Parts: sequence; C-alpha cells; structure tokens
Amino acid sequence: MVEDSDQFQIKERRLLLFSTRIRFTPHTQPIRETAIDKILEQNLLLCDAPLPVREIECKCLDLNGRPVLPRNDIEAGLRRLVGKSVNVEGEHEALYSLSDSRKTELWAFQNTAEQRYRNIINRLFKGTAGGPSRYHTAFIESLSIIFSDLGEAYVRHLQNELNLPDLMVRANLDRVVAEIKKRDKLIDPQPLKAALIRFFEEIDPLFAELKWNLAQNHYVAKALGLDPTGKLLSKDIFGDGVFYIDTNVLVHSLDPTGRHHRSFESLIDSCKQLGIQIHVTQISIDELRRVAALEKELIKNRVPERIPGETLPRVRGILLPAYIEEIRTTGNCDVDKLFEKFDRPSEFLRSSYGIDVVDDEWFIKAESEPETLRLVELVKAAYRGPSGRKKSDRASLHDALMIRWMEKERLEATSNTWFVTLDMSLPTFRHESEGENKPYALTLVGLMHWLSPMAAEQNGSDEAAEIFSEALRQQLLPQENFFELRDFLIFSEMEMSTELLPAKDVEECIQAIKSRMPELNPVQAADREKLAHEISKFFVDPGRQYKAHLDEKENQVNELLNDFRGHKEAAHSEIESLRGQLSEKNRQLSTITQDAEQNQLRGEAKLRLTLIGIVLILSESLLFYVCNLFIEGHNFLQKFEKSLTLAGLLLAIGIMSTWFVVGKNRLKALGWPFTKILHTEPTSPDEEHD
Repeated sequence: MVEDSDQFQIKERRLLLFSTRIRFTPHTQPIRETAIDKILEQNLLLCDAPLPVREIECKCLDLNGRPVLPRNDIEAGLRRLVGKSVNVEGEHEALYSLSDSRKTELWAFQNTAEQRYRNIINRLFKGTAGGPSRYHTAFIESLSIIFSDLGEAYVRHLQNELNLPDLMVRANLDRVVAEIKKRDKLIDPQPLKAALIRFFEEIDPLFAELKWNLAQNHYVAKALGLDPTGKLLSKDIFGDGVFYIDTNVLVHSLDPTGRHHRSFESLIDSCKQLGIQIHVTQISIDELRRVAALEKELIKNRVPERIPGETLPRVRGILLPAYIEEIRTTGNCDVDKLFEKFDRPSEFLRSSYGIDVVDDEWFIKAESEPETLRLVELVKAAYRGPSGRKKSDRASLHDALMIRWMEKERLEATSNTWFVTLDMSLPTFRHESEGENKPYALTLVGLMHWLSPMAAEQNGSDEAAEIFSEALRQQLLPQENFFELRDFLIFSEMEMSTELLPAKDVEECIQAIKSRMPELNPVQAADREKLAHEISKFFVDPGRQYKAHLDEKENQVNELLNDFRGHKEAAHSEIESLRGQLSEKNRQLSTITQDAEQNQLRGEAKLRLTLIGIVLILSESLLFYVCNLFIEGHNFLQKFEKSLTLAGLLLAIGIMSTWFVVGKNRLKALGWPFTKILHTEPTSPDEEHD
C-alpha cells in the first residue's frame, strides 16, 4: 500500500509539473534560471514538510521518472528563491519549503488548470464506457509522452542531432496508445486514440491552450536536460537572424477575419522582440497568388458544395473557412471581394507587418540551372517519403529555389538564415559546407517550441497557441486525414452530388485515386476523364459503404412502412373504440346534467312551496284574528264557523298561486303526486336525449 501511495504521489507531481504554464519575463531574468525556479516552486508546492536538497532532487522528475534538473542547478535555484518564495530552516541541514503566500498563488493556478482539464476530458470521453474519469490519467499521460518526445525531438533537431524520420517516429499516436495500454490493461485503446485524434484535429481554444502549455513545459524540461549551456533557451540560436516565411505560413497573415490571423501577428511580434528579421521572397508571393487564384476558381465552380460535411473541417484552403462561414451566416458570398486582398499582398505585408519582399534576378537565372533541377527531384522524393503524397512541379521548384537561396544567403549575408515552413520534409536538406550540418528549413512547430518560453505574456502568447495548434495538427495527424479543395473538383465536373454519400466513401475514393494515379491533375480536362472513369469504377463496387448504406436504408424504409401500416390499423380500431367511449361519456354527461337540473328545480320548488305554505299559515292566522275581532258571534266557535268561508277562499287562492309561483317544471321535478295531478310522467335521460 505504501509503495502504491508513493507511485500515486510521484505521478501526481509529474502531472502537476506539466499542468500549469511556466511563465517567464525574458527581459528581466535569464530564461534558463526562470525555468528552473518555476520547476522548483511547482515541486515544492506538493511537499507537506520542508525538504533537503537531496529529496527535492528526487522529486524533480519527468513522466518516465528521470531527473529533470542536476543538483547544482537545484542548489543555485534555491539560493535565488530563498527570501522571495522559499523559506529555509534547520540547524545541521538546510530544509526548504514554499512560502504560504506563494502556495496560495500557485494553488489558484493549479485549480484553474485542473478544472479546464476536467472540462476537456468530459467533452472528449462523453458517453464512453466507464465514464470520462476512467481516462483522466491515461489521457494526460498520453499527452505528456507526445509532448515530451516532441520537446526532446526539437531540442535535438535544433542541435542538428536528429533527422526527419526519427522526428516522424516520435510523433506516432499509435505508439503512444500502445504504451499507455501496457501501463493500464483496463484502458480501451480505441476511445483513447479517437480522443487524441479529436484533440489534435479540432480547432478549439481550450484544446489549443493545453497544447501550448504542454509544449512549452516539456520543451523547457528537455532543453534544460539536453542543453546544459541554456543556448536553446536564449536568443543566441536565432537572435538577430533572418527568417524567410513560406507560403503555407504566410496565408495566415492576409485574412484579418481568419482564426489564425492574430496568432500570426503574435508570432511576428515575438520575432521582432528577438531582433529577427522577417522576409518573404517574390516567388513565395507569386505562389501564394497562384494558389489563391486556383482556390477562387474552384469556389466559383461551387466545388465546396461537393464536400461532405464531415470532411469539410479537414480540407485545406486559404479562404475556404471564411467562404463557408459567410455562406452559413448570410447565404451568399462575394468571392471576388473575398479574394481581393491577394491582388497586392506585398503592399499589405510591408504596411501591416514591416515584412520586406525580396525580389532578385538570381531566382530567374537559377530556375533552369542543373543544380536546381536536381534539387527539384530530391524535394519531390523527400515529400513523398513521409507523406505518401506527390508534390506538384511548381511547388517543388519553389522549394528547391528557396533551399538554394538559403544556402546563398548563409554564404554571402548571414549564417543565421532560416526558411520557416509547415512542410515537414524540407528540414531534411542541410547545409554541409565547412563541416557544418545545419538544416536550411525550420518547421513552424519547431520554431514555436523554441519561442514558447521566449514569448512575453503581454505580447499575445495565448494567441500564438492557435497557430501552434494548427501546425501541430498537420504534423501529428496522418496525412490521409487532410484533403485539398481541388481533390473535389472532379465531383463538380461530373455534377456528382456527395451530400447523400457517406463521407468515408468519398474520402476513400479520393485516397484511392491519389494512390493509384497520383500524377493526374483534376484541373486538366484529359486527366478529369481518367479520374471520372476511376470514380465510376469505385462507386460501382458492391462492397462500397454507400451500397450497404442504401440497402440498410431501404430495409429501414420497408420496416417503417410495415410498422406504419400496423400502427394505422391499430390506430383505426383505437379511434372507433374511443368514439364509442366518447358516446357513452356524452350520455353519462347528459344524465348527470339532467339530474343536476332536476335537483336544482326540485330544490327551488321545495323552497317556494315552503314560502307559500308559510304565507298561507300567516294569512289564515291573520284572517282568524281579524274575524275574531270584527265578526258577530257570542263566542269564538261561532265566529270561527262564520270565517271558514273566507279561510277556504284564501286557501284556494294560495293553491292557485302555487302554479304561477312554483311553475310547472318545478312541480314536475317534485315527482309524485304532482305528476299525477299534472297528468305527466317523468322521462328518462336516455329518452330525453333521443
């Protein structure tokens, strides 16, 4: 039990180490020292009692249980923190603990991070067997492995110690899931992998923030261990350098409404703070305009309408997301106006970001040189290697010219010149002159790893998380998960609707065509005919999902029709039964209503008869009293006999008035003997109703 508890605490400390942002102030403190101080504070946060240096060293571990900091760095860091956020005590041996005020502050950060992480887990594993909490630890361990490997990979990449194939192996989600499965046999690997893919695939601020934090923390931890000089945490490696931006990075700058526009601004600001000059070549501008013109034409041909809704988020496009959003919100979009910013991109880049556009006659001369043509083939081969997809001739020529330009600039201008791109294949090409083995290109993910501890909070590092998330998405997820807008042009040319087709069939069709006939270009008419023939063969296949889908739907329709007929007959019988019940209820209601009326009339009749009786008694009494006073007679008996005639007359008048005062209906309601007197018999409610 003690051992299990210790393992749990170690795991908790490791998770804590990478759950909150390591925050830096690079203009006031050396970044390496700041990173060490933050790691020490986070580890001391979970200590219940003051600890000596040797025990603190044992707690500064990565996810695999390996030490993060050497003893001398820990001692130097504690000396810096004593009196600020760390207390020291002990006579024979110094014992260190975190101050109460610092604990309160860090726990606030930690609680916020834990709540955000729980929200992510609940979203990703909603409805999963065992519940989201079952994958709480497995998911954070998976992410920690991924970002720990990437952090180490990019440290070695920047140190020129890691080649591209090694980098791609480290970013393998299947390997990570298999490793987690070994640690926890009860974990179902399918939901875990699906959650990881969704986490890296979806563009979500909550996801992006966690990716950015983990990337920063793991990169810092690896840089501290693999680069004791701290060079990779300083501006020495790229400071005062020159970055040339590739087209695939540049697109984020031209759409102010795009989701990565502000992130691009953050990236540019961070580079400017470090004295890094940002350039773009005219051939990249020309390529951007060509790509924009092609996408504009495809959108005008209504190609986006041929993309299944499930596939749309994985289709790359410059302004495709902006077009889709405009159609969704307003139902219409002015395509020419949407793309007008690409007419003069050079002016926009210069005025908005201070990015210089480099245009040199050298590019024209170098296009046809043998060295360029040889490099074009190497670029194609390198791109086909990791991605399995073919790079176009134009794009390959552009990249070959940029690699040669980097070589030229390093020889003639500054050795600290880099080409920043999203293309994972370009770092394969390295500068090997004078015994140097430094790559020409730097991936955007690698750059963001390096910039993550450098970006000051006030300059929008939170926004940089978005563009980092997008770059990471393209690196980690399999390339078959992504599509180009022109991939769907053939469906538009064939006037083939994909709305009723399963997205999986459409995606498999495109992937099959790319693998069998990668040289075909759907923009060219001759190639479109071949593609149309291949698509026809693909969807004729009875094994296609849509065939089974249609059969399944047809069976469902037949079952629904049969159920409908059965329900219709049952409903008809039920309606007839309800009609009979309704008639019976109406008769019962009529009986109740008539009884109520009779009771009311009977009550009124009794009341009126009572009043008439009281009036008659009082009248007769008054009559006898008056007769006793005024009629002649020797005694009361003689007077009474003489008054009987008047009394009888008065009684007759009272009885006759009963007919008018009580009324015929009320008398009938009283029943026998009045019905006999009136010569009527009461009718039953049913007879009256009929």
